[in-house]
Amino acid sequence: MTRNCDSYREQAMIDGMDSPAAVRWRLHSKNCNACRNEIHLLGMLYRQANEQRHHISYKDYTRLVETVRQLHQP
Repeated sequence: MTRNCDSYREQAMIDGMDSPAAVRWRLHSKNCNACRNEIHLLGMLYRQANEQRHHISYKDYTRLVETVRQLHQP
């Protein structure tokens, strides 16, 4: 990927995938296989996350919170 690819992607991620920046990235991806694949994978992951949401158990949640606390202690 080139620097242009990075700038298109970063702006689309900042502005959101429904933004004009994302439209520019999609237009760019018509001539760039790497960006086309990346957009396709992001779309698949987004759909999968929306269709297959899983809630973590209370036990796992408390372990996660404790780990974060330990990592961010002053």
